[in-house]
Amino acid sequence: MSSRFNEMQKKAIFHKDGPLIIVAGPGSGKTTVIVNRAKELINTYHIKPQEILISTFTKNAALEMAARYKEICPPGGNGVNFGTIHAICLNILRNYFGYSYEKLCAENEKYGKLYSIYKKYRFQTGDERKFIKAAASGISNIKNMRKDVQDPSTFAGFQGISDYQMEKMYFSYMGEMEKEGKYDFDDILLLCHKHLMEEPGALSMIQDTYRYIMIDEFQDTNRIQADIFYLMAEKYRNITIVGDDDQSLYRFRAADPSIMLSFRKAFPEAEKVVLGVNYRSDGNIVRATRKFIEKNAERYPKNLQANRESLEGIRFVQTEDENEETNFILRMVRQEHEKGTPYGEMAVIYRTNKESQPIIGKFMEKDIPFYAKKDDIIDIYNHFIYKDILNFWEIANGSRDYKKWQRAMKRPTLYITGQCFKECRNIDEIIEWYLEKGNRRKTKDIIQFRERIQVLKNFSRPKDLIAYIRDAIGYEKGLENYAKYMHESIDLLNMIFDDLEKDASGFLTMKDWMQFGQAYHERIMEQTKWEKGTDAVSLTTMHGSKGLEYKVVFVVNAVNGVTPNKNAETALELQEERRMFYVAMTRAKDQLYIIKPETYYDDEVEPSPYYKQMMKICKTEQIPFKVLDGKIERHKVNVKNGDTLYHEKYGKGKVLDVNGNKIYMAFGNEFKIFPYPQAIEDSKLTPNKKEQGNVIHPDGYQILLSPTLSSPGNSRYVIVDPETGEVIRDCSGYGYKTVEAAMSIHIRKRN
Repeated sequence: MSSRFNEMQKKAIFHKDGPLIIVAGPGSGKTTVIVNRAKELINTYHIKPQEILISTFTKNAALEMAARYKEICPPGGNGVNFGTIHAICLNILRNYFGYSYEKLCAENEKYGKLYSIYKKYRFQTGDERKFIKAAASGISNIKNMRKDVQDPSTFAGFQGISDYQMEKMYFSYMGEMEKEGKYDFDDILLLCHKHLMEEPGALSMIQDTYRYIMIDEFQDTNRIQADIFYLMAEKYRNITIVGDDDQSLYRFRAADPSIMLSFRKAFPEAEKVVLGVNYRSDGNIVRATRKFIEKNAERYPKNLQANRESLEGIRFVQTEDENEETNFILRMVRQEHEKGTPYGEMAVIYRTNKESQPIIGKFMEKDIPFYAKKDDIIDIYNHFIYKDILNFWEIANGSRDYKKWQRAMKRPTLYITGQCFKECRNIDEIIEWYLEKGNRRKTKDIIQFRERIQVLKNFSRPKDLIAYIRDAIGYEKGLENYAKYMHESIDLLNMIFDDLEKDASGFLTMKDWMQFGQAYHERIMEQTKWEKGTDAVSLTTMHGSKGLEYKVVFVVNAVNGVTPNKNAETALELQEERRMFYVAMTRAKDQLYIIKPETYYDDEVEPSPYYKQMMKICKTEQIPFKVLDGKIERHKVNVKNGDTLYHEKYGKGKVLDVNGNKIYMAFGNEFKIFPYPQAIEDSKLTPNKKEQGNVIHPDGYQILLSPTLSSPGNSRYVIVDPETGEVIRDCSGYGYKTVEAAMSIHIRKRN
């Protein structure tokens, strides 16, 4: 046997008969063990490949596992079965119970049916795509949890959809499916389990077909999936489960880590092998995270050890707010990249996708390549709040589109009936409709709404328009009603509204702001389409980071209420929150940064207990660590009316007014507004002289446009000593793209 396997790996690989539990910690080589065990079952024990079944959590994992096996496949070893539980059960339904593939309702068809039902009931929602997704998720949850659909509470509490809407969507969808004699993705498991229980002859044949079963990521198995696997393995009992209960993160999908912990109740004779050597992470990361996760009570005990030396310490970073946090990450990313670390070997990991917003904005502004899955980020310029603002603006400027007026009247909620909307064709007819009904109060509310809409056309600046929509129109109150009804987070909706208002304050016209929003959205779409292997920083949630690894990891917003999430209350929920933080930290191979801002969206916040516990662990266990101040030194300037400031793009300008958090400036006949003091602190505006592309900085260095490194349409800058003319820095002979980039590099390296 190759010496590259440790003793526990060898024990798992050469296990032949009987049930086996493989507890595989982070970076312990579980995939290697699974494919090599399949190989040795064939090579050493002469098991037929067709009798081996390997189940994975996702389709991509099945393809990757099959590819890994192919690399070591022995002669005559083709034919091992790889697939997800759904793919396996679908094959069983087709091959043993006569189900037709044509009767399977594909996911796009399912969404089409749900969309038709949504249109039929004319539900009032902010984002129809999100609503349909919430309905689909709710239906899946009800089926997978095998809930009692006669109990009204079954339909309560699903995010993005009201209890009433969920019940209507469920029964209408199930009625459509029954009428057409179809079954969907979730029905596959229910139907398969039903037939296996009721038809012992077919079950026996299936058991003879798959004599050796291995299940990866078993910690994320739900009850019905486990029951199916147990039935299939009951005859020969050659079932191997592989997983790490410390990495179970999918309770919201009905996954239950206690199923793995109680495996011996179904198979009391099962052996257990713990893969306890981490080949991924620096020794200090392994030691600290091991102690951290040991605080969870309900788990398999493990004594994980590191295969690598302990070279790097863990960095605990303190910043003023989420913006300083992002600036710190940018600085570290640039520094690591300059040292040779590919962007693709760095990741920013957060608890929920709403935390992505400030990071995305800064990364795009500074032209740092990043990759994110759509579900792991929030695109505020594709959100219904942004679309609502544009909708208000369009009807204020003369749009007679009835659907746009309907949308506007649903938030703020005027409680106009569906029957009224159906019978009327415009707002005038709606007013007349309620007059005829004798509802003077409702009529007055609608007339007042129409009058306030007309006022909107008097606002040319986006920020003023948004402020009026928020307060006078009553949109903010409408959002609160929407959040309560749809089980949405009002904090998240307010954060998106605030971010849009903050962005809008930098534009003088709606046209300019809309152009910015379009460009922003297109850039987000571009980033989410990048293929695997693209050299880009990963932005991901803790859920999304599972199974991945990076040289450098930034775990952000380690504050109470974010992680653990404020909605986690029960012991089971808090244990899963700890597991999520553990998963995030164990993605790091070389360097781990845990960052806590002192304020988060203007609210003072306490450090996460996880932040404090990790620091205490490092102190107690004498694990090297550093506490870093994430505040970036900036060139501060006091500004008053009449001052002259310089901007890299617009040149020399005069300060017209400094009002609150804004600087109003004139550049010739062009007027611009900049955030204050951020524009000064970020060196967007400086008192520096700019002559012929050069910048003289008060501390003595000079940024010079390089004619030798520049080309048409591609300016390049270098940093020189103004006394000697010697080039101090030139970005390894390539030059810096902007004056700002050169200045930032020089200040950082100087300090």
